[in-house]
Parts: sequence; C-alpha cells; structure tokens
Amino acid sequence: MSEGEDNGRSPALTRRGALGGIAATTLVAPQALARNKEKKMAFETPKCEFAFELYAACDPPMPMGDTPAGKAALIPITGGHFEGPGIKGTVLPGGADWPVTRPDGVNFVEARYPIKTDDGVIIQIYNRGPMVPGTKGRTMTSFSAPAGKYDWLNKSVFVGTLEVPPGPFKGVTVRFFKVT
Repeated sequence: MSEGEDNGRSPALTRRGALGGIAATTLVAPQALARNKEKKMAFETPKCEFAFELYAACDPPMPMGDTPAGKAALIPITGGHFEGPGIKGTVLPGGADWPVTRPDGVNFVEARYPIKTDDGVIIQIYNRGPMVPGTKGRTMTSFSAPAGKYDWLNKSVFVGTLEVPPGPFKGVTVRFFKVT
C-alpha cells in the first residue's frame, strides 16, 4: 500500500495523516479555549492562607563535593520551633537539608525533618525549592501527619517562603501557606 492510500484506518494513523493530526490538534486547542470563554467558564486564581511559621536551627553546612547537578552539601537540622493558628510545637533534631548549588548559582533546597506539636503529634515535613541568592527561597511542601487533628496537612497543597536570617548561619525561617 502506498503512502496516503486509504487502508480503512483514520488519516491520523497513516504516516502522512500523523502530522496532519498534530497540526489539527494545535489548531483546535485555541478554538476550544475560545469556546470556554464563550461559555463563561471561570478559572479560579489560587490564593494562599497562612498556616504557620517555623524556625529550624541548623549546624553549619558540610560540603559533600561536586555532583552532576552542582555542589552538594548536608545541613543537619538540630531543633527549633513553629507556631500558627491551631498548631504549635518544636522542630525535632535528626532531619537535614541536602542543598545543591547549581552552576547558575541557584541553591536548590531539599529538606526532610520531623516536628512535634504541643499535644504530642509527630509530623514529617518535606520541603523542596529554589533559593536565588539575595532573595527569599520558595518551596513546595508536603506533610505526612497521622489521622486526626492535623490530617488537614495531608489534604492540601502548600508553598513556603524560606529566609536565612542575617549574620552567621544558624538556621532558617520558613513560612508555610495553604493554597486555597
């Protein structure tokens, strides 16, 4: 069968038709968006609601050397505290941040650490995100909380702002926001 000959399959499945199918999809997408506007389908703009602020005390960074992604380090998290509406407690020692300084100078943080609420519940935090020198870092955060009073942390999307206080490095402040 020669190229373009009808073989009972849809034109999108022939070699010539495959490119036509891609082009048609590219042209249809803007038309579909226009129809959505005509139907007045509204897209919600996400908003953020303050969840809590956390200070993590840290030991000095330990350089780990060059990796394909950049210069790696290990920063042990040794303690701290946190507080927000309906949640308060301490940062437990034993967690760490494994930042990588990329060739473009951006520090990419990746931290995992436990916190303990004042009523004894232990929650795991996992933070990842870029920190451009001279600015606040931004993190994507997930929590692992047991069922009960704090399981709302498991059911939402969170972002954070990360700041290193001025002076000698002793820790970081993170503000967590629930995306609503």
